[in-house]
Amino acid sequence: MSVAKRKTSSGTTAEYHYDFSQDGKRYRGVCEGCTTERAALAYEKEKKEFIKKLASQKTATALVENFRQELTGSTTIPLNEAYALYESKPRPKLPGTSRAKQNRRIWEDFCAFMRSRYPEVLNLAEITRNHAEEYLSEIRSNGRFSKEKTFRSSASQKIISYRSTEHLSPTTQNQYLKLCKSVFAWLKEDAGLLNNPFDLPIQKTTPENREAFTPEELRLIGENLNDFVRPIFIIGICSGLSEGDICLLKWSSRCLCISRKLRNPNLFKLKRRNPKWKTRK
Repeated sequence: MSVAKRKTSSGTTAEYHYDFSQDGKRYRGVCEGCTTERAALAYEKEKKEFIKKLASQKTATALVENFRQELTGSTTIPLNEAYALYESKPRPKLPGTSRAKQNRRIWEDFCAFMRSRYPEVLNLAEITRNHAEEYLSEIRSNGRFSKEKTFRSSASQKIISYRSTEHLSPTTQNQYLKLCKSVFAWLKEDAGLLNNPFDLPIQKTTPENREAFTPEELRLIGENLNDFVRPIFIIGICSGLSEGDICLLKWSSRCLCISRKLRNPNLFKLKRRNPKWKTRK
């Protein structure tokens, strides 16, 4: 190794230059910012170690993985900060408030899975296809990873928590896959990713046919309504909305005009063919 200032027509250069060989190849250049020999020697040593490490990479994949930031100009993105960066991207269509909350919960569920199973994995670029496959297998077998659910009661304004044991439908499982895939796709360049670990096939879904209530069953339900079931029953029988969709309705967001005629027991569902309900008088 050797460093020296180069001669110029006006004397010598302000900065030192390095000149060394590695594996039969000669490397020369400027020791940037080095105006003393000691600083230049340290710069040259660092440069030589970098070249040596670079030459030891046997495949293009290994080269990119080990020199991700140097080659792509990417940055380290922690898992717990990835979703905020994803939301800041100028996407062509933004989700509604409810969908945005649900998407964030999906990402938080994935992060909880990684913290529990792989606490040593902290950054987005460290997620592999095996991690993604294991997470999808988990939610398909056991439902969401984080079982604790919390919500605020609209009536009492109290915070209610409970442990969920429900399994996820194929449609919901696909939503988890699509959201995670979208996060990695939008942050691919920022994190210097070679591949999207969630680039996996979605689960096929088949329409489900369920027998609806008979007129006798509807009359029996109508005769035994309580304050909670009554609005669900009346709105459901007339609109075909599911119980979950009805419970999400707000008087402030839409006007629901319910007539006394809706108490007519001759108005009933015949059969549900997902996602529409057929009704008759």
